[in-house]
Parts: sequence; C-alpha cells; structure tokens
Amino acid sequence: MMKNDMDRAYADYKKSVELKTRLQNPLLTRGYVFKMRREFDRAIDDYTRALDWNPNDAIAYVDRGTVYVLMGKIDLGLADIKKGMGMDQVSIAERAVEGFGCPFCSLTTYVKAHPFDVRVYEARGILRLLQQQDAEAKAEFDKALSLEPQFKFEIALVTQEIKKWN
Repeated sequence: MMKNDMDRAYADYKKSVELKTRLQNPLLTRGYVFKMRREFDRAIDDYTRALDWNPNDAIAYVDRGTVYVLMGKIDLGLADIKKGMGMDQVSIAERAVEGFGCPFCSLTTYVKAHPFDVRVYEARGILRLLQQQDAEAKAEFDKALSLEPQFKFEIALVTQEIKKWN
C-alpha cells in the first residue's frame, strides 16, 4: 500500500481477512484500499465489519465517517466522526503523528489521487473543525467551495452543527 500498489495491497489484505488475523484489524486497511479505489460501498462494509470485530475502535468510526462524507451522506458521516472523536481523540492524534492509517493522512493521500473531489476537502474540514483548528478548516471548506460553490449552504450547516459539539 505504501508504494501505492492498491491491487497488490488489496490481495494481501484480502488474504489477511481470510486468515482472521488478530495482529491488526486488516479490515481497516482493506477499507482504506477500497476508499482509495473509490469503491465506497465496499469500504463501508469493511469498516462496519471492523466495528463488529471491535465496537470500541475510534479509528474505524472516523474512517467510516469520512467515507460517508465522500459519498455525500453527511449526516451518517458526522455521526460516525463525532462518535469516534468522542471515544478516543488520543489514538486518532497518535495515528496522525505516525503518518499511517489516520483519517487526515488517508484523506491527504486520497486528494492527491482525486484532486477535484470536493467531498475530500469537506471531510478534512470537518475533522479539522472537530479538533478546533478553525483556520485550517476554513481553508479546506474554501477549497471545496472553489470547486463546487453550491455546497455553501451544506458547509454552513455542517460548520454550525460541529460548533455546537465543541
């Protein structure tokens, strides 16, 4: 996966899921592969299965939430992201520092592959608002609006909702 060979990464994670390894939840990383390949329904399935495996996995909630946002299912995405951030912000921050498997990192990689996908900027803006990084969130939302001005009302509603949580 680190070499951006998603086909080989998928094959390895598929085998890992079949072996039911417990070393790391391979469903999370296979879900990431599906997200990068824009196979959002399959990513959601893996993140949901990962949560069945471990219902207290904050990363799985945040990752599934970001995929929902990429699909345009904002309410579902916000609910998952809020739940994950509320469960364990420390783990999410630690994963961000490690640079692998964190929601910000995966979305940053995703935007390199899909630079005109307005939803990725919205998803990063949501995560930044949740971490009270208002200036960075505004920059993400501004980029989204430069691509799709009609999202102004939606982004305003999302921003208002998240500000209530903080």
